[in-house]
Amino acid sequence: MKLLILALTFGVMPLMAMTDPSEISAMPRMPSGTFVTEGVFRGGSGNVASLKGMKSELLRNEGAERWTLEFSDPATKKPARLAPPFQVKIVKAESFQRSDGTVVYTEPPKIFILLRGIHGSQLEASVLAKNLKKSRFVKEIIPYPSIEEGDMGIEMVLSRETLVSPYHPRHAESQLVVELK
Repeated sequence: MKLLILALTFGVMPLMAMTDPSEISAMPRMPSGTFVTEGVFRGGSGNVASLKGMKSELLRNEGAERWTLEFSDPATKKPARLAPPFQVKIVKAESFQRSDGTVVYTEPPKIFILLRGIHGSQLEASVLAKNLKKSRFVKEIIPYPSIEEGDMGIEMVLSRETLVSPYHPRHAESQLVVELK
């Protein structure tokens, strides 16, 4: 447990804190059709919530995937009225080029999701594993448990450089969506 708290303290949380505030964008409120390989987005409300789940959906016509985090009210277990405060950081792969021109990747691209005010999580390892098996873009999902005042991190390790479009749908305030292609 101490190792996990250390990983969260020195891994995901500092990555979020080290971001220059001028580089943080407001989370789009609907699909924009704009995909990026790096960036930081912030959104949500001041409300607390439970993390109900994380599901994926293949968008065959677009050659993309949609990953959706769903939030619920901690007291009623019904969909939350609003998502809690969150930040999404998209990080490019770290690589270098050898003298023969081949590119060597030292770190895969990742998406870090920091959630605030999380009071309980119903993420199920079996559901995440099932979603990962059918994913073309996500190699691993590492959920970090809630710590201090409900801060929770989720790390999505991507299998290759991927275009990412996060948004917080106006029509579904209790969701956070990340599209990949």
